[in-house]
Amino acid sequence: MIFSRINIRKALIRERVQQLELLRQANVLLNKASLKDVDVIRCLKQNSTNKYLLLPENINSENIFTIEEIKQTCIKYRLRFLDSSYFKSEYPYTAISEINDFEKKHGIKINSFRIIAPANAFD
Repeated sequence: MIFSRINIRKALIRERVQQLELLRQANVLLNKASLKDVDVIRCLKQNSTNKYLLLPENINSENIFTIEEIKQTCIKYRLRFLDSSYFKSEYPYTAISEINDFEKKHGIKINSFRIIAPANAFD
């Protein structure tokens, strides 16, 4: 069996370049996701009163609650329903992820949030 001559050094450099390119692409994707998360956190911390119009066919109605349902639940469990800018605890990553998924699915940018939490979780 006859093998063609190869330059091992060049082959190793080529392999390194391919791996570095893959790492660079992964880093770009992670940076984009991180920037989106930072943007959501920024929106959670600021006070805004924007209204949004969503198409009914795109909404899972079991995740939509009336103000009265929210009010009764808050009273029953002694919770507060306040603007997210007053929330002093850490935002759970699952919430940030759900917001990103929702924005992507509906093609909108949400700037206004309210949070249900115990009174001591707010300033």
